Amino acid sequence: MATVDTELFKLEDLSYASMKNVANLASAINKSKETLIGLGYICSDAYYIHILFKALGAPYASLAREIRQQDIKKLTLSDCISQAHTEEVSIKQQDTTSSSTTASAMNTSKGKGKGKGNNKAKDTQSSDKKKPQGSRFHCDNCGPKSFHPSATCWTLHPELKPKDRDQGKQQDKQQANQQQQNNSADSATTKFSNLQFDDLPEAVKKQF
Repeated sequence: MATVDTELFKLEDLSYASMKNVANLASAINKSKETLIGLGYICSDAYYIHILFKALGAPYASLAREIRQQDIKKLTLSDCISQAHTEEVSIKQQDTTSSSTTASAMNTSKGKGKGKGNNKAKDTQSSDKKKPQGSRFHCDNCGPKSFHPSATCWTLHPELKPKDRDQGKQQDKQQANQQQQNNSADSATTKFSNLQFDDLPEAVKKQF
């Protein structure tokens, strides 16, 4: 059995989250109002307007401030419910626009990431093509890991070898031999100078 206290507690416990929308919330408030009137408990619309905006919560705070600035004696519950309906539609439209913008931004970001992935794959393939492969040629003389075919092998075909390369090697060899001879002569001179004159053979002494 309904009592004044139970109905007042019901009103205080109302929330937009539990009612899902303004229409259901307004219906619950009007139902409790009728029950209280039937029990002989009469309240002004100001009390029920307070319950309405208390249940609506933070998303409707700006509307609640506007209504509080008006003449409370001229306000009716039905007028406030109508304004709450309008505010609800506006909030839902804003949420839809925000969700669409977020989804569009995410899709754009994914598209850019996908493009970068494709470009990276292409760059990798391009770089792989540029890399020299050790087993690209097979030389009968140098083996399968050579970088030249048998037809251009200098060992199998000496006539293909650049002459400048042979001349350079020959000059290097001649210089090395000359240096070795100079080193041998220097070594012999050093050893000779270290000998005592009396220890030299007579044939050598006569040269001085």
